[in-house]
Amino acid sequence: MNAQEGALLAATRTRRAIINIGRLAGRTATVDLDLLAFRRLRVLGTTFSIRSDEERGEVAAVVKAEVAPALAAGRIRPVVDRVIPFADAPKAAELMRAGAVTGKIVLDLAGVEEGTAAVR
Repeated sequence: MNAQEGALLAATRTRRAIINIGRLAGRTATVDLDLLAFRRLRVLGTTFSIRSDEERGEVAAVVKAEVAPALAAGRIRPVVDRVIPFADAPKAAELMRAGAVTGKIVLDLAGVEEGTAAVR
């Protein structure tokens, strides 16, 4: 287990869940099962690449109803590493795969025409 994985387990509140969405760092990871058990944590994994449009729509509805208000109220404070124009999305993916970011990369959709595949 690397330091980042250990920090994730230690930072997660006891009796809560860690949700893994996608794996840019690869298919495998090492987990300290003692730490996982001592903190009584659950690990859930998912990916959106195999989800149907209906399932993705359900997730979007929950995010809109539950996550967006928490963001607006300041109960959730995401760490944003940088904002990149949508046209540079491949660069954002490269940075993420290289582990060159701390937090999230936000793709700026300013100038992207509404109704295009980029904003569906």
